[in-house]
Amino acid sequence: MIRPTCFRISKRTLFQSYTEIPRNSYVANKTYPLLIWNNLIPYQLKYLSGLGAGVLTFINLHPQIWITLGPPISIAGYYLNRKIKHNLYEKNANQIVDRTTEEQGSKYPPAQVVKILPYDESQLYNIQEDIENEYDSLRRQIVDLVGKRIVEHITSNPNSVEDNEILSSFMKDSQFNVHFFENEFESWVTSQAKIYETNRDDCTLQRFIKASLPYYSERNVQTRKRLGVVSVYMLKLDEDSWAISLEISPIGWKSKSTWIRGVSSMENMESELYKKFKNV
Repeated sequence: MIRPTCFRISKRTLFQSYTEIPRNSYVANKTYPLLIWNNLIPYQLKYLSGLGAGVLTFINLHPQIWITLGPPISIAGYYLNRKIKHNLYEKNANQIVDRTTEEQGSKYPPAQVVKILPYDESQLYNIQEDIENEYDSLRRQIVDLVGKRIVEHITSNPNSVEDNEILSSFMKDSQFNVHFFENEFESWVTSQAKIYETNRDDCTLQRFIKASLPYYSERNVQTRKRLGVVSVYMLKLDEDSWAISLEISPIGWKSKSTWIRGVSSMENMESELYKKFKNV
């Protein structure tokens, strides 16, 4: 899908809705510069700018310089890119995987575990629920769980709203004001995380998901405004159990966040799909 050019994207589209496919990126739109760079500037323009800069550099440099410096610069750029991507992966995976403990596979408390219905393409309820693939199933359940965990966290910690200006944005006139939409994930990365069971030499690979989606002031697309973004960190523990952490970041010029990891009032929280069809 080709993104519209920056000249066709209105302020309303940028701050009130997101209609593109999720980016394969660990970086969430926590600040205005990131939001503009990722959602406003089309990727074609980014590539053309880089290509143009490369062509100008090539034209203005002597061929002998390219022969001498070209190969080492290319190799260095390749390894630098790999290192940056690996560091981003490590930074994000460490939000859900505790690298400081010896046993990581069974350390998650029930308050940090959620139940998600595994996708089964043979089930007829997929038609009933308008689910076409595993991604549809996951994103619907993630949005459901994110909203419920925020509500439960605030309910079980009422003082958190008074002491935390970020969480206070989810309350309006003493009512919950939680508005997420399953078709507006801005980023989504699926990878594998190393989990050490007994010692540092024995590990297994478990599925890790980092996704982000914006939250809004209300449901009406015409009048709502973007309040921030929720980053979701998930680690698959078994067939239907996942560890989950939420990072809530209000939109602004500087990045700031608050975290929801465990919800003490709700152990092994179940998605609505899981409740309805777990015994099917």
